[in-house]
Amino acid sequence: MPIMRKYAGSNANQLTGLTLGTRFTVNAGWELTVTDLGSFIPALGLDPSTTITVKLEDMANPGVVLRSVVSDEVTPFTTSDIANRVAYSAITPIVLSAGTYVVYGQGYITAAFMAYNADLPGPGTLPTFDTMGGALTHVGDYYGGNPPATAATALGGGTLVATAAAASGTRRKKMPPLALSMQDLPKGVALDYKDAVSYWVTTAGTLIYRDGQAFQRTLTVSAGDFIPSAITYIDAASTAVVVKGVGPLTQR
Repeated sequence: MPIMRKYAGSNANQLTGLTLGTRFTVNAGWELTVTDLGSFIPALGLDPSTTITVKLEDMANPGVVLRSVVSDEVTPFTTSDIANRVAYSAITPIVLSAGTYVVYGQGYITAAFMAYNADLPGPGTLPTFDTMGGALTHVGDYYGGNPPATAATALGGGTLVATAAAASGTRRKKMPPLALSMQDLPKGVALDYKDAVSYWVTTAGTLIYRDGQAFQRTLTVSAGDFIPSAITYIDAASTAVVVKGVGPLTQR
C-alpha cells in the first residue's frame, strides 16, 4: 500500500527530542484507511536500541491520539524500507474522513537514529509526499509540541501507510420518485438496516453516521446524494439532514 511520506536520498542530520511531523488534509469526497504508522530512518537502517514513538492526531482535536506505535529494542518496527528510508508497524486500521490530521515521531536522540531536517547542513534529497490520487493535500511539516506546531521546510519524523477511496455518500444516483414516501431514518438510536440497501438524502447538511463496520463517518451531503453503505446509527447532531431508506427499517 502507498506510503504517504518517503525519504529516499534524505540524510539523517539532527539529534533532537522534539516531535517532528507532517500535517495533511484528507480532501472532500475522500476517505483514508490508515493501516500502519512509521518513521523516517537513517540510510544504515533501523536501530532498534532507539525508542521512537509515532502518533496520529486529528487537528480538529489536538492532543487526542487516534493511533500510536512505539519502536524499541523489544518491539522494533516490523517493516523496514531502506530504499525509501522509512520503517513502520501495523495498527488497528482507522478510517479518516475529510479533515486535517498530523502524523509525528519523537525520540531521535542517538547518533545511530537521528532525524532529518532540510534546514540543517547536508539534508540531501527533499522527502516526497504521495497525494494518493488526489485524495490528500500536504499542509506542511512541523516540530515541537503535542502535536507539533512550529512550521519548518521539511522534516523526517512520522509517516503512515494507507489507501484512499471515494467517501461513502459522494456517489450520485438519481433519486427514484418513491424516495419521498420512504421512511425517514431516526437519529440518536441504534439501527438495524441490514436489508435497507439504498439511502437517499433529501435535505442537505452535515451527516454524521456509523456504517456496518462501526466506523464513524462525517460527510457534507446534498439533496439527491446516494449513500451506498449500511447505516447503523445517525448522530443526533445531524439535525439538518434528512435521510430516507428502502427496505424493512427496524430499531435495535
